[in-house]
Amino acid sequence: MGAQDREWFNEPRDRVQHYPQEQKHSSGISYSKLYLTIVASILTAFAIMAICSLLFSAALIKAFTYDMKRDISVIQQPQQQNSTSLQRDLQRLASKPIQAIADPLIDRAEQLNKKSQQQAAANKADVQTCNFWRQQYQNEKSDRNKMHANSACSRAHGAIWTAIK
Repeated sequence: MGAQDREWFNEPRDRVQHYPQEQKHSSGISYSKLYLTIVASILTAFAIMAICSLLFSAALIKAFTYDMKRDISVIQQPQQQNSTSLQRDLQRLASKPIQAIADPLIDRAEQLNKKSQQQAAANKADVQTCNFWRQQYQNEKSDRNKMHANSACSRAHGAIWTAIK
């Protein structure tokens, strides 16, 4: 090996030994400190977000409870008015004789009874008409009897009647 070869051989060794140290010192970055700084900033951001969300939810709860209290007070006022009007009505009824209170109720019950009797009579007539036209259709299977039977029976029995086909 010549002197030139030694210089060439020694030069890279010097560079290899010198270059990483120079790079380490020139950047001056400590990765462990960088890691701790990033973790601390992330934790701080999460803490700030948690505090903000707690404050926001507390404000929402306060507003909600205020609205609920206002709504409850508005609802309770008509009930108090209704209770006073109900008491007045009860006092007025108590001052009247029982016959004066019972007569309108009895009249209304009689009207309802008469109406239900009329409805029952109409239903009975519809059922009798249905039976008549069904019997007529069984005796003579014509389109006219079939039409009258279907019409009368659907009127008498409503949705439960299945038409004759």
